[in-house]
Amino acid sequence: MVCHFRRFNSFTRYGVPPKMSEQQKKKLFKLLLFLYAFAFLMSNGPGVLLVNKPVLAAGIPLLYLWALGWAVIQIGLILYAYFKLWRHELDDQEALSPENGKEAQP
Repeated sequence: MVCHFRRFNSFTRYGVPPKMSEQQKKKLFKLLLFLYAFAFLMSNGPGVLLVNKPVLAAGIPLLYLWALGWAVIQIGLILYAYFKLWRHELDDQEALSPENGKEAQP
């Protein structure tokens, strides 16, 4: 049987995600930044005007559900960025800290 998910299997086997190149990180950062800015505008800006009506959905005002939904999306984007971009950079900085016997890089 041929494994079509080789990259996924290497992640689960060793417990370490494959390294992303700087170009991939920048592309992902720009995408996440765009998505977060869009979610922010839809939750606080002109997006509110789409649902600012006296309508109840499941007994809750539609405006509250709208704000809650976009807040969940924003939190999800932040968590995704943390796990894909920021966490490994912090691990690398801690590995080079003076407490570990190695000299930290500026």
